[in-house]
Amino acid sequence: MNASEVTSIWFVVAASVAATYFWRGLGMIIARRLHPDSALSRWFACVAYAVLAGFIARMLTLPEGSLGEVALWDKLVPLACGFAVFYLWGRKMEAGTATAFVVFVSIALWRGHGGT
Repeated sequence: MNASEVTSIWFVVAASVAATYFWRGLGMIIARRLHPDSALSRWFACVAYAVLAGFIARMLTLPEGSLGEVALWDKLVPLACGFAVFYLWGRKMEAGTATAFVVFVSIALWRGHGGT
């Protein structure tokens, strides 16, 4: 790798960080003025759920790379566990997502897909 390529990589990283923190900062400014129970706050929450649901649905139905080699059953079991925890813990998205992740990794390790 020459100096120009390294500089280009760092420029891309810096631009990505700047763009991310710009939008986070803007979100904090906007969120300060919103009431947590307002219609707009509920709309943002719905959009967040929809984005996560769409991402999960795409990963299950149109997987790329290594995930494409995983059996559908090995993806549906973690999904079901994640939904169960999501609803049992009072609709906590983080708990459901973390549970699905842990179950998926556990199945992969149990089947021997986690080694090097």
